[in-house]
Amino acid sequence: MMRRSSNLQRLLLMLVLAGCNLAVASPITYQGQLRDGGQPAEGSYDLQFCLFDADEEPVPLACTGQFNNVQVSAGLFTLELDFGPDRFLSEPRFIEIRVRRAGAGGFSILAPRQRLRPTPRAQHAGAADQVDWSGLSGVPELGTVTSVGAGAGLTGGPITTSGSLAIAPSGITGAMIAPGAVGATQIADGAIGAAQIDPAEVQQRISGSCAAGTYLRAINVDGTLDCDLLPVRLDRLIAGPDPAGEWISVAMRADGRPVMSYLRAFPVSLMLYDCADPACLSGTERVLEATGNQGVFSSIAVRPDGRPIIAHYDEANTALKVYDCANPACSSGTGRILDNTGSVGAFTSLALRSDGTAVISYRDQTNTALKLYVCANVNCSAGTARTLDPGGQVGSGTAIAVRSDDRPIVAFRDQGNVNLKLYDCFEPACTSGIIRTIDNTVGSGFDPAIAIRPNGLPVVAHIVLPNQLLKVVRCNDVGCASRTSLTLPGAGELSSPSLAIRADGRPLISVVDIAAQRLLLRDCNDADCNGGFYEVVDDRTEVADRSAIAMTAGDRPVLVYQDLFRSRPRLVICTTEC
Repeated sequence: MMRRSSNLQRLLLMLVLAGCNLAVASPITYQGQLRDGGQPAEGSYDLQFCLFDADEEPVPLACTGQFNNVQVSAGLFTLELDFGPDRFLSEPRFIEIRVRRAGAGGFSILAPRQRLRPTPRAQHAGAADQVDWSGLSGVPELGTVTSVGAGAGLTGGPITTSGSLAIAPSGITGAMIAPGAVGATQIADGAIGAAQIDPAEVQQRISGSCAAGTYLRAINVDGTLDCDLLPVRLDRLIAGPDPAGEWISVAMRADGRPVMSYLRAFPVSLMLYDCADPACLSGTERVLEATGNQGVFSSIAVRPDGRPIIAHYDEANTALKVYDCANPACSSGTGRILDNTGSVGAFTSLALRSDGTAVISYRDQTNTALKLYVCANVNCSAGTARTLDPGGQVGSGTAIAVRSDDRPIVAFRDQGNVNLKLYDCFEPACTSGIIRTIDNTVGSGFDPAIAIRPNGLPVVAHIVLPNQLLKVVRCNDVGCASRTSLTLPGAGELSSPSLAIRADGRPLISVVDIAAQRLLLRDCNDADCNGGFYEVVDDRTEVADRSAIAMTAGDRPVLVYQDLFRSRPRLVICTTEC
């Protein structure tokens, strides 16, 4: 006969929930130790378990099925006991164990019954909604959470049902970070770039260098350098093997580098000089058109994409021609005849509209008329030639500018009436317009030049014969319907003015004193040129009778002309004065 409690020791180690709600079957894991004859049992045993609500209660609440052939090793065994739902809703609870060797006779009841202690009572939490809380005392006031807000540096709140909180953009401030908490090991490579820093607080890495002839003026917030021309006069002879420099024209690139077009004398060709730096200390000379007599009356501009375009007179074919550079360096390109109806193309002047398309004024020698070519695209591969003034003996001297609304305006000489005229286009394509005589002084209108002041009003410079005086016409409206003419004090026998405007609206006029063969610069005191003075730019060498002027972004004049003594182009960049 198997001994009862004196020979059987049991150990309840753990009870485990089988589900989330005790209203369904609630198996528990029972781990026990069985002794047989005073020694740890070995072999197969049959077991049965019953649940009571009292130690001496004769009627069980529930019993498990019979467990047959339970393997017991070193006295230990483990079983899953299921007494059905809702068996642990109240105390007390006792387990009665019945055992026998496998298939051998009746069961022995082990006494006393084993009381279940608080560990399994944790299962009661799943049925908390069935408890009458009003009958309990000492229950803490837990309150009710109805909303979760976003604290400092967070975003996403308030949350009233479900949601998530996150760190807000710029939510973490310096005050939230402990000194020394963030170092190189806490920052991933590449995690911090230009977009992640405050340029007002952190200087980006400095890169680049200043070109020859310039100096470092400042460092930009993005780390690039702000370079400017050296604050001295810069004088450069454009050296080369062939005589060149007549019919010279100049334009400025966006990066401050000058680019020039001019005529080579032998053989007669259209040339271009591309300065390598803003000071033009070096550069590249290119032959653009070498077939026939090309390059007379050259006029150059730089399009928004950096590619130069040059209008000129093809003397061999008596035609208006344009050279369309294929790249900013103009290492290749295409020469195009735009108009060859009769003898046309002399006294060429080119300007660009805001979209980079060119408009070109020129003379129709056959009909002694003023014409305008309107390019249909930036390459000027198509366009329209228009006669602006067919009135005989006009156009021996033209100059064109484009106003802020893209409407061209053309100053030209009427040699029949020996005066200065202006054509005011009514629209950018100049399909219509009006002709105005803006200076009817006899002998006026030679070598006109035109520019638009910052206030949108044109100003025209020209030469008046026979004394070869310099005059300006100050337009009082954008179409020059009202105007004032002013003769500037003489400084010799002047020729071929070229006009530029300072940032404050004051005109600058380069002229050649042909008697003394020197280059002068008229610096006006105000936007209407009321007063001013002449500066001698070059009197050391013989100067050809034409010059051209442009302005740097820093408001410094850039003058180009032919040095007759050396038969080569020369470039001078002035400071505030020359």
